[in-house]
This record gives sequence, structure tokens and C-alpha cells, in this order.
Amino acid sequence: MIEDHSRYVQVKQIVNEVDPFSLIVDGAPLDEYEAEIQKILSLPIETLNTESLALRIAEIFSESFGIPTYPVHSVVLDIAERINDLPLRSGED
Repeated sequence: MIEDHSRYVQVKQIVNEVDPFSLIVDGAPLDEYEAEIQKILSLPIETLNTESLALRIAEIFSESFGIPTYPVHSVVLDIAERINDLPLRSGED
């Protein structure tokens, strides 16, 4: 669906801009966070408040990068806030 692709592009842009592990800025390819983006998109984003979404994103990064707890809450909170600011569907304000 175009809507799903649009959401994917938006979330990918957010994650890549925030670059939580500074991988892209250090030269990693733009698909470095692909697995994490797919996991974020599988979450019930519309039903999670920003704090809950941030915690789920932290769990995803912790699991993916093999760290017990993602240490920078402000980074995942920024990602969650920006995702929650996206329109739910095309055409919504």
C-alpha cells in the first residue's frame, strides 16, 4: 500500500536523522537501521502514547545492538515524539 510505504519512508527518515548510534554519520549505509525500522513499524503505534512508544523503541535497539538497556532515553523519546507527530493516515492533519 502507498500509505504503508509513506509511513515507512517517514519513520526511516526520522530514525536516520536521529541516528541513535551515530552509525550513519560515521559512514554506515542509509539502510543501517532497516531491521529496527521494520520492528518499529510492527508496533501498534496508534495505540501507544509517546512514553510507551519510546520504551518499546528502546527495547528494539537494546535487543538489536546487544545492550541490556538502551542508555539514552532522550534519543528514543525524540524518535517516539516525531513518529507520534506523523499523521495517522494520508490526508489527516
